[in-house]
Amino acid sequence: MSAVGAEDTAAPNTSTFVAALISGLVVGFVYLTLFYVLHSRDKKVFQPKTYLGPPQKRVRELPANPIGWFKGIWTEPDSRVAEGNGLDAYFFVRFCKVMMIVLLPSWVLTWVILMPVSATKPNLGQVGLNIFTIGNVGNENRLIAHMLVAVVIIFWTLFVLYREFMHWAGTRLAYLASSAYAQDPRSRSVMLTNIPASANASEDALRQFIGTPAPETVWLVRKLKPIEKLVEERDKEVARIEKGVTAVQTLASKNVRKNKLPPNSLENDDPVGRYVLEKKRPSHRTGFLGLFGKKLDTLDDTPLVVREKNDDIDRERRHLDTFPLSNSAFARFPTQADAHAFALAVSAHSIKSIPRTVRVYIDVIPEDVIWPNLSMSPAMRLIRLFISWACTIGLIIIWLPLVALVGVISNIVEICKNVSWLAWICKLPSAVRGIIQGILPPVALAILFMLLPIFLRTLIKLQGEPRHSTVERKLWNRFWLFQIIHGFLIVALASGLIGALKNIKSEAAQFPQKLAENLPKSSIFFLTFILTTTLGGATKTFSRAVPFIMGKLAFILRSNIPRKAYKYDWSMSSISLATTWPPVALLGVIATVYTVVQPIIVGFACCGFVLLYLTYKYMLIWVCEQPTYLETNGFYYPYALGAIFAGLYVEEIFLTALLILRKTTVGYACGGIIAATIPITIVFQFWVDRRSRAIATYLGSEHGKAWSDSKERLSVNPPPLRPLEVQDDAGTNAFNHPVSWKPQPPAWIAHDNLGIGELMRERIANTGVDVSTEGATMGEDGKTAVTRGPPGELWFDDTLPKDQPENHKAADEGSTTASGWTHAHAPTANSSRE
Repeated sequence: MSAVGAEDTAAPNTSTFVAALISGLVVGFVYLTLFYVLHSRDKKVFQPKTYLGPPQKRVRELPANPIGWFKGIWTEPDSRVAEGNGLDAYFFVRFCKVMMIVLLPSWVLTWVILMPVSATKPNLGQVGLNIFTIGNVGNENRLIAHMLVAVVIIFWTLFVLYREFMHWAGTRLAYLASSAYAQDPRSRSVMLTNIPASANASEDALRQFIGTPAPETVWLVRKLKPIEKLVEERDKEVARIEKGVTAVQTLASKNVRKNKLPPNSLENDDPVGRYVLEKKRPSHRTGFLGLFGKKLDTLDDTPLVVREKNDDIDRERRHLDTFPLSNSAFARFPTQADAHAFALAVSAHSIKSIPRTVRVYIDVIPEDVIWPNLSMSPAMRLIRLFISWACTIGLIIIWLPLVALVGVISNIVEICKNVSWLAWICKLPSAVRGIIQGILPPVALAILFMLLPIFLRTLIKLQGEPRHSTVERKLWNRFWLFQIIHGFLIVALASGLIGALKNIKSEAAQFPQKLAENLPKSSIFFLTFILTTTLGGATKTFSRAVPFIMGKLAFILRSNIPRKAYKYDWSMSSISLATTWPPVALLGVIATVYTVVQPIIVGFACCGFVLLYLTYKYMLIWVCEQPTYLETNGFYYPYALGAIFAGLYVEEIFLTALLILRKTTVGYACGGIIAATIPITIVFQFWVDRRSRAIATYLGSEHGKAWSDSKERLSVNPPPLRPLEVQDDAGTNAFNHPVSWKPQPPAWIAHDNLGIGELMRERIANTGVDVSTEGATMGEDGKTAVTRGPPGELWFDDTLPKDQPENHKAADEGSTTASGWTHAHAPTANSSRE
């Protein structure tokens, strides 16, 4: 017995859609209005790459007129993304454009042909937006139109995917084969893991193990955990010095401004005691969480601790040869071709002397290496891999009821008609019901997915992956697994089952038909999900409203510690492609699956990808600086294209089931034709994916040469190369563990007009600890200004706009490289990489 009359909820999907559309438009309008008002007020927030970073990577300014701004973004070549942020970012932006290309013809076909066919009477009496679904078709012969359109769209999608695999392979090969990239030391560097102990006993043994082509330099990796611990402790104490000195300077400046100096301060020769009470000096305890243990004076005692740690580190470094060797090593070859030939041979297991358990990684740079993971044995890696996947599966199971609840909420109006204790929901105004059913579920789903990457990234690191970039690649795949299972399949089934289970006791025999009728109705949730994600999410990102507000809250959020102030003032945003791309790919999957089932989704999805394309193109050309060490040179793109294949499979299976469950001759025939496209899609994906990966992974393949040559006939033009940057890994210490040779990072404190900074610099230096006040000054207002990078690190000395001459300063010391980079601290003899 229905708890509420059906007439009270006649078209809940319409109110759900309208609520989601209106809320999305309102949110989008608000964010775009904020953008219009704010975009010309802060270049650091809205287009920092016009003046920050090396000159060869800067971009032109966008027009002040908002219309000109959007036009400038649209007309700017996509290759600008590759120039500034590499192939990974370029292919991410390209994916959004490709989805527009895939969906635009589908939009036209389905809206012109299928929507009238589904809505025309006689039909099955669906109401609201459901009149356009395939579940509303009454005349079975009309299903032929759906079948034909589906086949056309499937083959159109396969054609576009083929072109994209061709473009990916050609572009990646052109990038790797370029003379500019060949000059980069990373192009000639490889990492080996799981090496037998006999082959890793000495450099000569490793060279013999590698064979020919012979590497010009090899590095053995030792297990340096004791030194790692000492360096970690030492660096924490250096940070404590910086924090303590800054705290005293800030308090002293405040006391001077408020005339709250200690009694008899003028008689005190110590600048610290002159401005700060003795009891206000920073102190800390050495025990657990700083709550227990001996109490120490931070200013006086911490430099002594740093010196002691430095002595311990130097003592350990004097006998590095006594530390055990790990099962990993690095090699740098004379040419990129040699490096790739060796890596290809190892991957193909064509060198019989090298065990199949050995793993090889190309394009390696030291910053990308996870050093503690290099000492892990193959057996331990296997055990940890099993544990990592077991935990991942556990998370999938834990998330399942939560996501299913979201699917139930998305169909709450249908439930309230049959569950008496929820009848009050059906009595709510239509607008309120629309908000509950149309806005809350997408928001709840987004919140559930926010926490996952943190857990997944940790699990992947713990399984022993040796590179940060490899961790990110595997995070992409694992996060995508969650997206497709929980973000789509569970929600779709949970939404569709609600209607099918109604009156299940009396109509059990009709359950398959009921399920076929109700599964298309789940499209309303995904329609609201697309609206929320694109109208709300994309415009929020584009508006830069949150970073602008955060910038205006600098008086609260910005630290006075020079190192943190430099990061706050000079660093640019970045996008984690491993966690940003899978949700975008999910939108493409949803649009693909529901193209024929609920055509209305296609139009909004296509418009949504226009917004996403503009947003991320703008971000990755004018705003973001992607970490170079995480660059995979395009390896995310096959994952994203594979996601669209997943969408095709679900669409084909979904349509086949819906048509066959009609149990009519036409239904069986149309379902059989759609079913025949499944093996075609499988064979095509296997062929194009396998071929392109084999060709584009390594240089030197004859097939790769043919493929690379063919790209010109196909008008596949690779984007210009990302300009070469300073490579600080070219010398003999390049792949020695950093803890085995890197000097102590200088304690960076600010100069101030009260003399505290200079006094502390002298005192700390007298203890034998490296310290610097260069490029950091604390003003009378107690705020730290920085004009250069941290001492001991590479920084660019031409990064501030000409309208800020007071901050436009070069280095006080050090040499400037040809590319304009400056060594912020003159390297010592044991830290040079010559």
